[in-house]
Order: sequence, then C-alpha cells, then structure tokens
Amino acid sequence: RDRSETEIAQRLLKDLRVGSTEELVAAEGSRWRYSPISGTWGEIVESVASRTIQLYDGRRIGDNGKRLLINRKTIRRTIGVASDRVEQPDFFGERTTGITFTNGFVTVDSEGVRLEKFSPNQRATSSMPFAYDPEAERPRFDMFLDEIFDPDEDAALKKMLLQECAGAALLGIATRYEAALFLTGSGSNGK
Repeated sequence: RDRSETEIAQRLLKDLRVGSTEELVAAEGSRWRYSPISGTWGEIVESVASRTIQLYDGRRIGDNGKRLLINRKTIRRTIGVASDRVEQPDFFGERTTGITFTNGFVTVDSEGVRLEKFSPNQRATSSMPFAYDPEAERPRFDMFLDEIFDPDEDAALKKMLLQECAGAALLGIATRYEAALFLTGSGSNGK
C-alpha cells in the first residue's frame, strides 16, 4: 500500500475521533466512535469517511510534502487501511448486558436493578431516548395486565411471567433461557 494512503488513514482516524474519548473501532463491517454524552458507540457511515478524505484533496499530509490528489480509488483504499488499523472483529461480542438511557446504563442481576455511569466498555450501540426512573409509574401497562389477566386464578403469576419475558427481551438475553412463550386463547384479548 502506498505510504500516503497510510498517512491519510492515520489522519482520517484522528479527524473522525473528534468528540470521542476512545479510539475508533472497526467491527461488524463498519467503523464506530464512542460518545461519552450518550454512552453509545455510533456507526460512522462510509459516506462520512469518504467526505472527510475528500477534504484532504490538495493538502499536504505527512512528511512527503506532496499535495494530495484524491480520487475514488484512493478513498476506498484509505478507508480500508483505516479500518484495518482499528479492526476488532469481536468487539461488540463482549458487550455488557443492559440498557442505555439518557442518564446511565441499567443492568439487572441477582441483586436487582442498578443504574451505572456510562462506560465505553459497556459497548452499547443504542439508547432509550429518556431517563431511567425506578419510581416511574406505568398505569396504562398495569391496567392492560389487569384487563387481560384479572379474571384468572393465577393472574399474578401470569403478569410476573409476561413482565420477566419482556424484560429479558429488552435486555437481549431471552435466548439464554432456551424457552418460548406461547400466548393462546380466543381473539381480542391482548395477545
């Protein structure tokens, strides 16, 4: 690979990192930047990387003193070099189980629910657009559960099961239980 592409790739990684406290990561076929404000890793789409490289056209980058002539081939190869430099294939496979909210990262374990400070090590890529509030009321959801289960003798158990399944699905751990929930019965009853 041409030395200038390596130098351009280094500059690209530096410029794309602006606003992040962490190095960029290439994983899952894309490049990612951590935001300490949202607590999430956001994807850097290829067009953003391409437009950034296009800004280097005619500039001097590195030690060779030559002005850069940027074309599509240079852009593609530079993005490839940059990705190679920060590649971590299983980066998101090591994510912490939890949900990101605007005020922190929520985890659930045998000791209960905890709100933690944001950390790049949580490896979150999405966030709820509101703050976590452990005291939040949910009158409509409770009313819905009452409407569909209250006539049943085992209503409390059914409500608890449905809430546990929903929580496991939100946390992304439902498949760990190797079980499925089937809702049966006549129509128009909340299935």
